Formats: sequence, structure tokens, C-alpha cells
Amino acid sequence: MNSLKGVQYCSKYLSVALLLCAVFLALPAQSQENSTDSTTTGSTKSQNGTADYFQPAGFVDEALAYVLSEVSLAKNALEKSRLYSTQSYAQKVIDDYTNLSKQLRELAKDKNLKISSEDELAKRAIDLTERDDKSIGDEQERFDLAYARQELASHERSMSMFHQAAQSTDYDIKSFAQRTLVVLENHRQRAEQLIAENDDGTPPAL
Repeated sequence: MNSLKGVQYCSKYLSVALLLCAVFLALPAQSQENSTDSTTTGSTKSQNGTADYFQPAGFVDEALAYVLSEVSLAKNALEKSRLYSTQSYAQKVIDDYTNLSKQLRELAKDKNLKISSEDELAKRAIDLTERDDKSIGDEQERFDLAYARQELASHERSMSMFHQAAQSTDYDIKSFAQRTLVVLENHRQRAEQLIAENDDGTPPAL
């Protein structure tokens, strides 16, 4: 039984990794030159390895990884779910976050910010996906509930990052974060509705 679960676990994350590859091909891409040679206005990570959301480059970098993770999870939901409500939500996430990815890359280009390479962003997106995927259960019939809970937890964490960015002294970063918080809040509320539609229990604590 443990061996079977191990195989299922590995298969699931191989599928997520493949989805992320497809996401990179579909989303607007910034040239490698901009990713590696541009001047940055701040480091992407602090000395202890955590992203510095108050620095423009750090925020854009972390936000891009988050966007890629969300699109990957949504594509997975489109494939696995049989419910229109879940599929509709997942498609909305894909549409909104594809647009956010484009805006983030344009912001990085306009401000001449150095962001991580595509490979590094993909790795961090997979890490985020694995972290958020812990709420997914083994029962196929409960996938829609698990995905909704996963989305609620993911959006509440990401909103904390965007709230910090909304306090930035950089006008462009502040404006983008404030606009995006409206989108994230709409998704968060819809995730709560999906939980209520699929189960009357309380979502797990973050």
C-alpha cells in the first residue's frame, strides 16, 4: 500500500512539473537578456533567503513564481474536475493570472529589473505547488473540495505578500499590488463559495 501511494505521489508531481513546462510555453516570456543582464533596484532575496517584497525586483520575482504556480494548479483542475463550477473558476484563474504574468513582465522591463531565470522561476513555482498541494486528499470524488481549500489557503498567503507590496514607496509596485489585491480577493471569495458548495465543513487552518 505504501509503495502504491509513493508511486501515485511521484506521478502527481511529475504531472505538475509537465504542466508548468506547458505554462511557460503559453505565458508571455521575457527575453533571457532582460532576465540576466538588466540592472536591478533591489535584491530578489534577503540574506536569510526569504523574498524581500518591499524591493521591486524581489516582489516581481516572487509574484511571477506565484502566478506560474496558480496557472499550473488551475490547468490540473481543468483536467481532473467534472464540475462546471470548479472548471469555470479554474479557467478564470488561468485567464486572470496569464494577464498578471504579462503585466509583471512588462513592469520588470519598464523598470529595468533583474528577475530570475525561467528555470529558477519554474523550480520555485513547483515548490509553491507542492506546498499548496498538501491539502489535496486521496479520494478522487473529493478533488473539487480539496482544490477549493487549496485555493483559499494559497490566496490568503499571497494576499499577505501583496498587502506588503501595497505599502511600497515605489509608486509602480504599489499601484500594481493594490490593483491585483482586488483580483485576489475575488478569487478568495469564490474559493470560499466553492468550499461551501462542496462541503459544509470548516476549511483546515492555515
